[in-house]
Amino acid sequence: MAACVAFYAARGLAPKITVPLPVRRDVARHVEAAGWVAQPTVLVQTAPVAPIALGHHAEVTLHERPTSEIRAVVAARKESLPSAADHVLTAVPAVRFAAVHDAAGALAATARGAVVDAWLHVGLVEVLPHARRQGLARAVSAALAAWAQGIGATRAVLQVEQHNSPAIRLYESLGFTTHHTYVTYHAP
Repeated sequence: MAACVAFYAARGLAPKITVPLPVRRDVARHVEAAGWVAQPTVLVQTAPVAPIALGHHAEVTLHERPTSEIRAVVAARKESLPSAADHVLTAVPAVRFAAVHDAAGALAATARGAVVDAWLHVGLVEVLPHARRQGLARAVSAALAAWAQGIGATRAVLQVEQHNSPAIRLYESLGFTTHHTYVTYHAP
């Protein structure tokens, strides 16, 4: 823990420790005993790509780089974006940003997909409040899966907070199951 605190302090950042569960429950108990504060539990879920790709794609557009609209949605979710964000979001060779716009032309839904070693990582799924309950999260996931399958991906992985029941139900309907969980702790 001291090494973690020193590492983050040297970079001017708040210390964090992420603990995979259940395999490192011993570490979690130690961190909790030291007074570190847990964030919500995260489920790491996996699924085959092919069934996801069969879903309805609606009017999904795939971009090689995040548009300014997509960047703004990500920044709002993360509370800000550091200057290195574009590099982090696009540093893998196979990456796409899905977008759906509503009838008025406003961004309604977005997601990021990156393929590494035949795995599609689905992340940053966001459906704006005015467009929820219309199947748009399913649509962007399906579009990313179809693209990924086309370049050789066979499995998909995503992360979802355990308390996000609507997202978990969606991902279950797409064939995702929980592989493991983790908790990230912040220093007191």
